[in-house]
Amino acid sequence: MVRLLTGSMAVEIQETIFSSCASNSITRCHDDGSDADLWRESTFSLWSRPVRYLAISREIPEATIRGTVSVVTDITVVKETDPIPHGFIAIDYCADSLAP
Repeated sequence: MVRLLTGSMAVEIQETIFSSCASNSITRCHDDGSDADLWRESTFSLWSRPVRYLAISREIPEATIRGTVSVVTDITVVKETDPIPHGFIAIDYCADSLAP
C-alpha cells in the first residue's frame, strides 16, 4: 500500500466501483461540484467501471511512526506524460488494487 504520510494523515489513491466508494474518498470537486474521478472515461460505463479517487485517512500504521514522516503542503494532479514538479512525490499506483 503506497501512502504519503503527513504526521496525522495519509493520502492515497483508491480504485473501486463507484457505488462502493470509501467514506474517506474525495468524490466531488470543491470548485464546481463535478466528479473528482482521476481516471475519467465514457459515462456509458459509469456503474461498472473502476473509478479512482484521492482518499484521506487520519490513521498511521504504528510501524511508520518510527520512520521518517513527510508533511503534505500541496497536492497537484499531472498528466502521465508531464514531469513530476520539483519537490513533489508521485503516488503512481492505487493503494487497494495496486493498478498503475
